[in-house]
Amino acid sequence: MLHPSQTRWLSLIAVVSRILEQWDSLKLYFTDTYLSQRLISTETIYCGLNDPFMKLGFLFLNWSLPLFTRFNMYFQTEQVVILELHDKIVNLYKEILLCFLKRSYVLQTPLDNINPNNGEFQLIDTGLYLGVGVMDLVNDPKVVADNVRRKDFFKRCRDFFIVAAMEIKKRYNMSDPVLSKLHMLKPENAISHAFRETSPTLLSLIKVLPRVVTEPQMIQIIDDGWSRELQR
Repeated sequence: MLHPSQTRWLSLIAVVSRILEQWDSLKLYFTDTYLSQRLISTETIYCGLNDPFMKLGFLFLNWSLPLFTRFNMYFQTEQVVILELHDKIVNLYKEILLCFLKRSYVLQTPLDNINPNNGEFQLIDTGLYLGVGVMDLVNDPKVVADNVRRKDFFKRCRDFFIVAAMEIKKRYNMSDPVLSKLHMLKPENAISHAFRETSPTLLSLIKVLPRVVTEPQMIQIIDDGWSRELQR
């Protein structure tokens, strides 16, 4: 069996996925081992594999961890991806917020002004989005029957999202004056007539990079080049 690496937490998703893949086989094995050996160690595993709340935790991790691993892996490439940085962070932040906050609040409020801890706009337990695996099992009669643990599970998932959102917000300015404008330099935007309708000039980007362009005449030359690029 795979096990989590002590140095790279990104490997955790592979472990979680493998355990879920082998869940039924593991149940059979440890049921036989526990009944035949009666060891405390095997009893712990046996009870865990037969506990629907344990499986709920694995299903939640199996869905939620890729949100972060995909983001991290994208920026481990050797290609130049800084032009994508702002959009990737904003999209990840929004995706997390929409899992536990009301859609109207997330989509109609400037991201910098959103407070993930604001209980007024948080979804009720059954409104949380935790992945289809969780949504299916969480309504199992055995889970529904234990309302205390069910509520605790929802709380833990909500807390996970809140902490994730708060940590992202702490580390990145959603209105960063430079990174939020770098998408203008993406090749597909540079040759897009639709994009040029809303961004006909590079002036807004040049102004936040005063050390790159210092002479007014050079600003015009750069902007002229930007305009001519679309005519090719």
